[in-house]
Amino acid sequence: MQDLLYNEVMDIEFKTLQSLEFNKVLEKLSNFAKTEQSKELCLTAKIFNNKKDIEEQLEYTTDAKKILDTPSDIPIEYVANIR
Repeated sequence: MQDLLYNEVMDIEFKTLQSLEFNKVLEKLSNFAKTEQSKELCLTAKIFNNKKDIEEQLEYTTDAKKILDTPSDIPIEYVANIR
């Protein structure tokens, strides 16, 4: 029974993402990427559906924005693969 409920929820989520054309949003987002690694991250981005994960990701985004807004002579596209 629990597996059936899980499958229904996943199906609803999948249909919602299709309706919103989320894959097209990710493709447009990836066009702004400066490196292949960041392009891959854009194309494989996932939806977060719990508050703690969302807040954590927003904090990462805020930190990244601060770094990008800091004047620097080092072009971001030359950042090493940091996986």
